[in-house]
Amino acid sequence: MKTKRTYGILFSILAALLVITGCNADASAGLFRQISESTKPVGIQYKQLLGLDATKTVLYYSTTKGIYKSPNDPLKSSVKDKIIQSTYYDTASTEVAYLTNEDSVSINIFNVGSPNSVTVITPTDGALDPSETVRIVNLYPNGLVMFQGTSAADATKTLYALGQYGSGTTTSKITFPEMDGYSLVSVIQESGFEQSLLSTTSPVIISFVDNATKNIYRHVFYDGTTRQELPSTFSDKRLAGFSIDTSSNVYIITTLGELYGGTATGAFVEMYDAAKTYDVHGFMYMAEGTTNTHIITKSSSKNDALFVYSFPKGSIAANVTSTNSIRSGYGEYLFSAEIVSTLYLGSNSGIDTLLIATNENGLFKIGIKVDTANQDSSNNGRSSQSEEYQDFTLYSTL
Repeated sequence: MKTKRTYGILFSILAALLVITGCNADASAGLFRQISESTKPVGIQYKQLLGLDATKTVLYYSTTKGIYKSPNDPLKSSVKDKIIQSTYYDTASTEVAYLTNEDSVSINIFNVGSPNSVTVITPTDGALDPSETVRIVNLYPNGLVMFQGTSAADATKTLYALGQYGSGTTTSKITFPEMDGYSLVSVIQESGFEQSLLSTTSPVIISFVDNATKNIYRHVFYDGTTRQELPSTFSDKRLAGFSIDTSSNVYIITTLGELYGGTATGAFVEMYDAAKTYDVHGFMYMAEGTTNTHIITKSSSKNDALFVYSFPKGSIAANVTSTNSIRSGYGEYLFSAEIVSTLYLGSNSGIDTLLIATNENGLFKIGIKVDTANQDSSNNGRSSQSEEYQDFTLYSTL
């Protein structure tokens, strides 16, 4: 009798499990699909892609362990109390400049041919009081340097000053006297072009937040010539990234997934709200096709697929944007990857080629068909597997 009761209990449990399994068949399939599309960690935690040498055959990059050149040759290691924070590779002089956590007033420099010979400089800006400490807030992969100090014109005010590093020195670019009482949030470059020197085709957006409220923002567009504060549309918004098309239209995505289009000196229109969350400096690459523009993004959710905003080329209107998630083609191996840095290699036959560095899933070389970048199929492009990019030549056929 006891045995029969035991069998009855077992059969009841099995039946319940079958029901649960059947009800969750789709969810289980989705889980297995995510696992199959993900890329295993490779033991390399990339921080920045710094650029290629003049021959386009050697890549310089930084990881959590230090500064390297391809394939995996260490140039300078991060060590305790001297952790490398940010880095810039100067292609013209073949110098690498970097900051460490050891101090906030100096830039370290070495030539790639003699990495053990390090020069240290303590740069400043003429608009800052030299009798007070001038802090280097950050060194960016395009060589820009943000300083913070006391205004030389008014000792009661804190002043941010933007400079450009090059050949062992820094030159002044612009200052931000109107941002006294604000703190720096970010200096954002376009994804794929983080390493490009400041110019009218490679601008930056500098964002500040009010110290008192912590939720009022001011954003300045700067391309070395034009300096323009963005309209009050963005006063309550943190910016994740931006792109500029060939007609000089500016497209901005906020950290809440709102896409805006406009011009640097004009108004902006909210084109689409994807209700997604993005990190500041999040991946946002523009693939400009023949008739449509596609902005390819990666949200802050690690397990999100690449997400594309598509709209008619040159449009900055509302209600014209469509979206799609990309798990195939160029997005095949980036499903569960955290993108930390990108490098545009060039375009050929309607295909944009990029290097994509991730936090722990390795380095990928992808080719994006600019006319079909919003299609979730192999027709949108291709991707190498992790660390199997082979070289830095452009894709011409896929």
